[in-house]
Amino acid sequence: MSLLKNKNVVITGAAAGIGLSIAECFKAQGAELYLLDINATALEENAQRLQSHYRVTDVTDAVAVDAAINDAVKQLGSVDVLVNNAGTGAVSQLHNYSLDQFDQLMKDNLYSVFYCAKACIPLMQENGGVIVNIASETAERPTYGEAPYSAAKAGVVALTKSMGLEYGPAIRCNAISPGVIESPLTAGILDPSIIAPMIQQTPAGRVGSADEVAQTALFLASDMSSYMTGQNLIVDGGLALPQSGINDVTKMLVSAVEAQSQSQS
Repeated sequence: MSLLKNKNVVITGAAAGIGLSIAECFKAQGAELYLLDINATALEENAQRLQSHYRVTDVTDAVAVDAAINDAVKQLGSVDVLVNNAGTGAVSQLHNYSLDQFDQLMKDNLYSVFYCAKACIPLMQENGGVIVNIASETAERPTYGEAPYSAAKAGVVALTKSMGLEYGPAIRCNAISPGVIESPLTAGILDPSIIAPMIQQTPAGRVGSADEVAQTALFLASDMSSYMTGQNLIVDGGLALPQSGINDVTKMLVSAVEAQSQSQS
């Protein structure tokens, strides 16, 4: 199958984890890729392996994003699909976040989506296009210790719905809200002693893989979802259905992180 043949795709946060899995999946489906990440070494290595264009870019910098999208058009000729995947996370009770930490989480997870979409939308209005935003299950059901992250990802879902409303039919925009996925971002909570209670509360009985998120992104980026826009697909193995399991885990995680921080201060 070549579901993305002749499609030019920009993917942010593409050096590792979910972003890299999306890049690998899309490449296998015939897409031409332009990969963005702030991690220069990993980005260059994976871009060369995938025979793709790339640019080391801080997507929280609007000027840098504009330069990257301009270069993507120069290299590829167009941007047909944008995948806003870049983001970071943190865990602590809300009052323990500094103003700088809160602001940075908003920049990493929400402003970056706005900057990239703003740069690509005028191009897509002329030629048509698709935007896929990676949000989070916590956008729909906030979890203990992740208030800024949850707020930012809820903003991503709201932006997705607004873009779907404002830019159809030329542009389709949908979101994916992953649950706990094996990736560098979640490495700190995947210790069996911490994750076990949550897995017990998850109908699927396990955490998810980045490849499973990538397959969902492929569905949204391709014509398989041609009658969908402004939607948010939750990919979490059913974790959002019960309420207690994830909060038990994140309370343990917050306690551990804050204890470590106090011991270092």
